[in-house]
Amino acid sequence: MGLTVIGEDSVENYLFSLYGKVSVEIGLLIGQNFGQKIYVVSAIRTPNPDELNGEENKDSKKEQHKPLDQFDIGWVTEHARQVNNSLPGGIRVVGIYAFAPSDVIQSGINGRLKLLLNAAWKVNRLEIQHTSTADNKSLCPGNGILLYVSSNSKKISCKNFDVNNPHASGQPAEWKCQNFIAKCHHLRCKFLTDASVMVRSSNSGSLSSEIMASLMNISKQLFTAHATINSEFRESNQLLTTGKNTNTPQTFTIDLYNTFKNISDSTVKSHQADYRYAVNITGEMDCYAYVHNKCTVAEAIHAIKVDIMRSLHARFRLLCEDIEQNELKSNEGHHRWSTPRRVNYEHPTFKLKVCDYMFKDEDTKFSLERTSDLYGSEMQNCKMESAEDFPGNKFV
Repeated sequence: MGLTVIGEDSVENYLFSLYGKVSVEIGLLIGQNFGQKIYVVSAIRTPNPDELNGEENKDSKKEQHKPLDQFDIGWVTEHARQVNNSLPGGIRVVGIYAFAPSDVIQSGINGRLKLLLNAAWKVNRLEIQHTSTADNKSLCPGNGILLYVSSNSKKISCKNFDVNNPHASGQPAEWKCQNFIAKCHHLRCKFLTDASVMVRSSNSGSLSSEIMASLMNISKQLFTAHATINSEFRESNQLLTTGKNTNTPQTFTIDLYNTFKNISDSTVKSHQADYRYAVNITGEMDCYAYVHNKCTVAEAIHAIKVDIMRSLHARFRLLCEDIEQNELKSNEGHHRWSTPRRVNYEHPTFKLKVCDYMFKDEDTKFSLERTSDLYGSEMQNCKMESAEDFPGNKFV
């Protein structure tokens, strides 16, 4: 049975709008998996780095006519990472699209386009690393989608690649349009983090590296946590909704029950002298996810856990960069840092929330600029929302 890729009407409308405007364009596809189906929520153009640096010039139109070899793999990976960090749970980078002349596409399907697809799909590795040990490995399958549109004939075609097999060729996939976002269920979770990690390093650069590495252990414990949905424990293979309400979007509250521990209690006790810092991570996070109307309880809980994991890693990556820039002084006994808070914007096209992370001293306009850089100028008039607060001054 072949794979079916289902896109919102807005995805196809955007691709058709490129005719006569550009010759070549590459971008990301975001969506979610459901068995032998992949839902595509949006197509997000990968911008030229010069545009983000304010260096776009009169030659920018020529950039659109470059062959596929000129699309930088590292930049596509970075764009995918930033977009992935801004997405809610349940939504992820599922592939890429290419708009180009037919001959350019055909010459690149098993070459440059495949490399770009693998580069973009790497942002899911963290999720896969933890999902691979779960009972249901289908929660994050290894299907990477290449959607390509001929600028000559307006023909849309789709291939499915096994991203875990670098030698695999793309298999044809069926593409069709269907509006499904309006039926998605919304999941909410107020997650209280109270964890400790032990760090050996004394300099800021290594300190940040070890903090990030320690988050991997927290993530492992997170994915083993028990959960309730609307205050009830439910069987993992049950459908989240049943009966007549299946197609009616609903909001569910998920609570996780976990007991975070140090990296390894036995290791800490036997090698206490090897550790220089104990880093305590405390606070409440506002987390959310979207799932399709036929998802199971296991899929819903997994989507929230992915959102928590992404949010933790995004916050601490930004905080660690700040620590490195300000050079931590090792002779000070205690340090208190405030991670950036999560702020949300509803995308005007696909109507799901995307997020950014703001430090306490940042202006709102910079957050909106970053979000517009990722999703396009249509985000510029969006209203910011946040259910999180920074710690009071006495805690900072």
